Amino acid sequence: MAFKMVSTRVTSISESASVKLAGEIANLRSQGNRIIGLHIGEPDFLPAPQIARAISKAMDEGKVRYSQVAGEISLREKIVTEESKNSPVDLSIDHIVVSNGSKQSLYNIFQTICDPGDEIIIPAPYWISFPESVKLAGAIPKFVDLVENLQLDIAQIEKLIGPKTKGIIINNPSNPTGVIYQKDLLHQIGELALKNDFFIIADEAYDGLIYERDHYSSFFHLDEKFFSHTITTKTFSKTYAMTGHRIGYTIANNEISLALTKLQGHLTGNNCTFVQYGAIEALNISSNEIQAQCDEFKRRRDFCFGEISKILPCVKPSGAFYLFPNVESILAPQETAKELCEDILQKTRVAVLPGDAFGRPGFIRIAFTVSMQDLTEAMNLLTHYFNQRKSS
Repeated sequence: MAFKMVSTRVTSISESASVKLAGEIANLRSQGNRIIGLHIGEPDFLPAPQIARAISKAMDEGKVRYSQVAGEISLREKIVTEESKNSPVDLSIDHIVVSNGSKQSLYNIFQTICDPGDEIIIPAPYWISFPESVKLAGAIPKFVDLVENLQLDIAQIEKLIGPKTKGIIINNPSNPTGVIYQKDLLHQIGELALKNDFFIIADEAYDGLIYERDHYSSFFHLDEKFFSHTITTKTFSKTYAMTGHRIGYTIANNEISLALTKLQGHLTGNNCTFVQYGAIEALNISSNEIQAQCDEFKRRRDFCFGEISKILPCVKPSGAFYLFPNVESILAPQETAKELCEDILQKTRVAVLPGDAFGRPGFIRIAFTVSMQDLTEAMNLLTHYFNQRKSS
């Protein structure tokens, strides 16, 4: 029998489509090609200068040693202060676990709550790492399609709930659609979780990029009674452009937070100590500065949506920084969105991602995370390409 070098656990998961494409684009650029990258969910802003100063100061002061597994007390205290402003829950630092970004938080969550054979409901389209994180925990992803306007389908979710249901992922605002879920639908999900005793895993990575603020609510802000069944994950990557700093956190009840900390103690130990002081400073940034960045993304959203929606069906995003248009009308017979994206890259040198990677074939994801100058050029190239497809 041949020696099996790689575990079934790892061979059963898919490679990240965005990470793979990033490698291909790096190769094209190294050959001298100019690529406009609308494929990656990374703000083009640099982090605020005071973040870098706080990190440098922490290093100068010798804050470079191991720290507490759950995070520096001063950071967790600051998170509690900020999260308590609109929360009906009486939060404490015992509810907060700092991690190396929300991607690790999600891995921690599923490893902590899932036993083999447990089921996690995932609305589709979904962020590409959700199913893989679930599978790595030995659990089973159960997919449910969103309805036509990309809102939650409560009736279909109820049909999936069974004795093995351990949780449902609510990514709000959504990657890849940018949609904000209606508050009444979130309430219904909360009631289902209480009634059937499962967790809401609330991924709120984009909670600082909301364009219609009145429509949005953090899940654990909805009602105090949902807190016992809610695990929220947030990140500094999107709102504060701290993607490479790798820092995020979870908010959960004491029992779950203790378990997450126990697991993390055997994975990474603590998070980067001095970066945590940059995170504290990020939370000190004025709301006006954060709003200015959000307004710039809204300007880009309005421009891109205005151009793309003239040609392709597309739900207008209310948050995050993505468009998710339907490209079925321009696909050739038997052609996939993946093949379309490859053709777009070759003919326009604009990189976008296929909806197949997000559980929704026939769509593409466009990230408006580059400058307006580059977006204008990209939209000209894409709209010309799409119109040619329409007329052929």
